[in-house]
Amino acid sequence: MGRPGPRRTLSALFLMAAVAGCGGTLPSGSTPATPAASWQPSAAPGGGVTPTDEATATPTGAIAPTETARPTATPAAPTLTPKPVKAHWDTLGKVAPVPVTDVHAVRLGGEHVLFLAQREDGTPYASAWDPSARKVRATTPLDTPRSEYVALPLDDGRAIVAGGTNDRNQSYSSTWIYDAAGGGAWTKTGLLHQARSAPCAAVLRDGRVLVAGGYFRVKPDWGAVEGPVVLAVARPGGFGAGPVPVHDISPPSVGAALATAEVFDPATGTWSKTGAMRYARAGCHAATLADGRVLVVGSGFSWEGVGMDEGALETAEIYDPKTGRFSPAGQLPGGSFGEGGTLVALQVDGAVLIGHTEWWKHGGEMTRSFRYSTARNTWVQIGKTYVVRGDPGGEPTEVSRGVRDLAGAAAALLPDGRVLVAGGGSAPTRTDDSEFGWGSIPVRAVLAYDPKTNRWQNLPSMPKQGGGAVVTMADGSVVVAEDSLLRFTPAR
Repeated sequence: MGRPGPRRTLSALFLMAAVAGCGGTLPSGSTPATPAASWQPSAAPGGGVTPTDEATATPTGAIAPTETARPTATPAAPTLTPKPVKAHWDTLGKVAPVPVTDVHAVRLGGEHVLFLAQREDGTPYASAWDPSARKVRATTPLDTPRSEYVALPLDDGRAIVAGGTNDRNQSYSSTWIYDAAGGGAWTKTGLLHQARSAPCAAVLRDGRVLVAGGYFRVKPDWGAVEGPVVLAVARPGGFGAGPVPVHDISPPSVGAALATAEVFDPATGTWSKTGAMRYARAGCHAATLADGRVLVVGSGFSWEGVGMDEGALETAEIYDPKTGRFSPAGQLPGGSFGEGGTLVALQVDGAVLIGHTEWWKHGGEMTRSFRYSTARNTWVQIGKTYVVRGDPGGEPTEVSRGVRDLAGAAAALLPDGRVLVAGGGSAPTRTDDSEFGWGSIPVRAVLAYDPKTNRWQNLPSMPKQGGGAVVTMADGSVVVAEDSLLRFTPAR
């Protein structure tokens, strides 16, 4: 918006200013900090400015009037104080009128948000938040079932969907673009050079889209093969008398992880190959940093089934769009052979990985969060470690009391530079859905991580249990979408 020029008038000139800020330094180590109290910014009132009256003079040779007019008094400028807004949550409705899973949220520009999901029967579903009506309305879904895909916003207000897996467990190479301005229509665009399931992706500063890693599914399903596959041979002199018997078993790998990467150009609708990562990474996390480079960390498949180097589980890489190359970006501390979490780029120097989970089969699990510094090219742990161990047939024998389990929490950057962390879990409970026989209780609690002070702070709790997809709106509020649609408005 343009700034108005000065006006010579006897009416008041009003000036309103509001100043708020905070400062801090980057933590030098990984010492966890205890939670701090709720944080609220202080509002500074604005002040009025009264313009100086202009002097008048009688021109030379002019006849002076017999009565001088009394100048109009200049009214005092009122003091204008912006009305403070407290941090709060609103419930906007439901993503869909029927139960849905695997929700993706993409901001289309302004207040419009696209939601992509699957019904319980596996068919695709789509809806969109209409800010003018303040309602979620159904829109055109994807044409076929698709999971393990990436969905991102384009600079022109459209959304792109790339890669994924179909309902026959085959990897997709197709790419689709959603255009809300075009009546919610989907348009098929250029194919990926490599079909990819579970890649990671980020939007570059110039509007192009980077897609990296993923895996290529090489079998029609996870547990069966078409016909016998001989993977053992008879050897004389086995464990006892006679040769070792021959057994036909299924191949140990159901997919090949990928290290390659591609870049999509919205102007041409085509993909071009770029430099490959050092490690093949399936289900990795990616975020565009403040300096325009893209941080890629970890992998989402630590279990057997997708063949890859275990080094991918505890390392990170940075993609430079200027050179088209990846370079090493440090290692997660403590041998973090885990998966999951949400990667959020900070306003200055690096990113945070919230809710990274490591687990021991039939034994327990541990959840930690980390911070990456681009200046130091290192990772440090932030916050306390959540650990739960025990016999899967009984109650846990070890639980980190008083520590939040941030696995599954929603995370997003707030306008003041803090990171919103909503949901997650608490103490474990018995469940039939967990491999270990117990799992974490979902909570409504909300935290904020302040990178300036390296402290965690309490924020207002969600009105309902939430998690899942997250999108930051143009006004700095954050929408969390799972079953219900929740919106957090920070204090200002």
